Amino acid sequence: MFNRTHFPVHFDLRPVTLSDADSHFALIDGSRDYLRRWLPFIDDSRSPEDSLGFLQYALQAQEEGSAMYFAILSEGEFAGVIGYHRIDRENNIATVGCWLGLPYQGRGLAHAAYAAVIEYAFTELDMNRVQMFVSTDNERSNRAKERLGMTREGLIRQAEWLYDRYVDHCIWSILRDEWNQREEPAR
Repeated sequence: MFNRTHFPVHFDLRPVTLSDADSHFALIDGSRDYLRRWLPFIDDSRSPEDSLGFLQYALQAQEEGSAMYFAILSEGEFAGVIGYHRIDRENNIATVGCWLGLPYQGRGLAHAAYAAVIEYAFTELDMNRVQMFVSTDNERSNRAKERLGMTREGLIRQAEWLYDRYVDHCIWSILRDEWNQREEPAR
């Protein structure tokens, strides 16, 4: 499904399944404090049943064609989720998001997974634009988008309520022509 031959890190992506519920929850639970800094759903993930609910939603959205979610695997272990949270077929825009459990941070997995789903969006889904929204406080993630060759288009003020405060988001995008014209694969 994904061409990952040009990435320096070994990983696999596969569509999420209902059988991922226990692994999904365990990774969230083990990384709760870290993930809570960036993701609004962590407090609602209190059991494997909550993860199962997300996975059921993800599979339904994929069936409808409005979203797609993939498990990120590192050496066969469930390391996180990446996906197209919104697929806008009318305008050919895919909105991508990703999270990795704390034990899998700093290995290049997110960067490689992002590059793979960007490539897939352009070559297989026929998208013209891929965009991502990132908290302005998440410096590592913002730097990663720049390394992918994305353009920071601007700031969305108070874009998200995150538990006890509003957070601003940077909006990042890359167009198919820009992706195809980059000199070498994003690393």
